[in-house]
Amino acid sequence: MINLKNLSADRVAQFPDHFGKYQEPWEGFPHILKTQQFSREMIERLIFEDTMKTLFHWKNRSLISYLRDGRVGVVTYFFEPSTRTRMSFERAVQSLGASVIHTESGAVFSSSAKGETLADTVRVVSGVGAGIGYGDLLIIRHPQDYAVEEAAKFSRTPVINAGDGKHQHPTQAFLDLATIYLRYGKIDGLSIALVGDIQFSRTIRSLCYLLSKFDDVKIYLVSPEEISIKEDIKEHLTEKNVWFREEADLNSVLPHIDVAYFTRLQAERFRDQEELCQQLKKKIPLYSLTEKNLDLVPQQAIVTHPLPIGDNEIVEKIKTDPRIWAFIQSDIGVATRMALINRIFKELGKLNMHQNFKELVFSGLGWK
Repeated sequence: MINLKNLSADRVAQFPDHFGKYQEPWEGFPHILKTQQFSREMIERLIFEDTMKTLFHWKNRSLISYLRDGRVGVVTYFFEPSTRTRMSFERAVQSLGASVIHTESGAVFSSSAKGETLADTVRVVSGVGAGIGYGDLLIIRHPQDYAVEEAAKFSRTPVINAGDGKHQHPTQAFLDLATIYLRYGKIDGLSIALVGDIQFSRTIRSLCYLLSKFDDVKIYLVSPEEISIKEDIKEHLTEKNVWFREEADLNSVLPHIDVAYFTRLQAERFRDQEELCQQLKKKIPLYSLTEKNLDLVPQQAIVTHPLPIGDNEIVEKIKTDPRIWAFIQSDIGVATRMALINRIFKELGKLNMHQNFKELVFSGLGWK
């Protein structure tokens, strides 16, 4: 008979893991930093299952929350202006039963104004020192590309990217996809026009990566040449065999779409190019939805926008048309973020149970 108490750590390591390996639900778990982290299977679970169930149960007050134990705190740390994203996240967190600490205008009202690095801020907030910290989840918006991805390397708690420069805005893309799914019950086979400043829009980039996971999607990239989609996105779509076409004429595209996704001119990205910014503003009416070209949009189609509407990309007089789903989209954002946050803590609970169970059994056998 083998004396289990005499087994060394090296000997134990040679045995198969009868408890199975914990499978991370997505690459880079528990962080949500960019949409490339997610497989189609996980996207479908997060959007088609989690978000839709959250919408139903939240409205019926029957939602099961994995944060509702009174001990979970969430920090929202925003270095850029935000209305919808910050409030949406905070509403989502509170609806799940957790508390919120928020900092907006972080560049002015946080210690970064005194020279503190983002890495040190994250170390402090996430409790790297003694494992306490100020929050169990950190939601960051930052003006620099890849800043949130870099910050996550220094965090002991999950980090969600709420928008970083011109890079990505993953939770916005998830709620965009959830809105489309709510209307059509599918993503496969749809024709989608991405309209406006598609070069500097981080929401467009994130959405393109998600759309590339689905079959027979057609993407029309509609913009002035000066702010056309970047080459890396076109290369990605080509690599994934996604049909796409660049167009300068919005009205020629509208009759052929299921979804028109409008974006504002990202004027804050042109601070040192005032002349170009003014030239582009003059072109905005050519990439806007008005009373005249609304008639070109099929009756079954929907018009979406990540908001805010900055320069009348969708004119005021048509905002009550049933095809305008931008404000439905904003509401769905709360449920989508609730679903994503709930999923993070649900999966962390599974991981903790898995590790604690193994530790308990190994300890009982005398394995060290």
